[in-house]
Amino acid sequence: MMHYYFERSIVKPLMQIRRDRRLPFPGELTVRAGQEVSPVQVVARGEEPVDLLVLNAGERLGISAAELTKYLAVDSGQQVERGRSLWRKKSFLRGARTFKSPVDGLFLGVTENYLVLQPLSNLVELRAMIPARVVGVTPNFGVALECEGALIQAVWSTGLDGYGKLKVVSQAPNASLTADHLTADVRGAILVTGHVAELELLQQAEELGARGLIVGSLSADLLLAAQSLSLSIVVTDGIGRQPMAAPIFDLLAQAEEREASLFAHDPRDRGSRPEIVIPLPMSGVAEPPPTPPLALAVGQRVRLLREPYSSQIGEIVAVYQQPQLTEIGGQWPGVDVQLSGGEIVFAPGANLDLLV
Repeated sequence: MMHYYFERSIVKPLMQIRRDRRLPFPGELTVRAGQEVSPVQVVARGEEPVDLLVLNAGERLGISAAELTKYLAVDSGQQVERGRSLWRKKSFLRGARTFKSPVDGLFLGVTENYLVLQPLSNLVELRAMIPARVVGVTPNFGVALECEGALIQAVWSTGLDGYGKLKVVSQAPNASLTADHLTADVRGAILVTGHVAELELLQQAEELGARGLIVGSLSADLLLAAQSLSLSIVVTDGIGRQPMAAPIFDLLAQAEEREASLFAHDPRDRGSRPEIVIPLPMSGVAEPPPTPPLALAVGQRVRLLREPYSSQIGEIVAVYQQPQLTEIGGQWPGVDVQLSGGEIVFAPGANLDLLV
């Protein structure tokens, strides 16, 4: 048995899918166990805790603590709006001097030379994002949902969830998004394409009202800017320039016009990955979630991760127990993979993504 680290990704057209939807802080549940929910239905909500805002007004104004207290324009415990004067002093020569609140909140008072505010907390509503049944609840935090459908695990996302109809705008898994693809009918859709290389195209998709984007790869110089958009973006294969893996592209193409959900990775879970879920009507015949194998074996389907065969799919035809000499002179444990065109290549275990 070959003991070596390798990646594992789920790419399944039909399986039982269970998703936890949890608030990052205590709140209240709005659904109960056994209830059927829609993707837009709120399953939990809560007030996001906000830290106190301590403003060094005395130093900024160049005044003493006594003067700061003497000319307060609001009372302790008073609600204030952003831009409201907290401190105001009239001067015959200089006119009125003021210090304004930078936020909406509650004015708590003065501590030495500081003004203390409690900003208003944000109401966070957690939506189901998939049509599902509530199969479990965690009081005050969230629920476990279950549905049937297709599941694709991806490699990167912008951190936003998304929901909409799939629209495949590229005719091939290696095609790039162009301005011609971005027409008025992308509103409300999740677009599927092989690659994106231009920030302007992402911005245009956002402006046209697209709800999300599934790409095989994204140029590295777009990563930071992409995370500032309101568009949910999921990358299935890698950063740089590489095609979307054929099984993923084919599955998405077959599901065109179906509703799909994009789930960002959960930063609280180190093993979490972005996922694409395409819900289907409950059939009772869906496979249970796959149990990841502990070792590579003949017959398993894999995706190669590095050049010159990056994103190509093949089947393992031999597993080597001892390290093998590679073309660059190194010795690594690995396998022989037969690619879709019939070519057999050796791949180290670290160059493999097992598709389960």
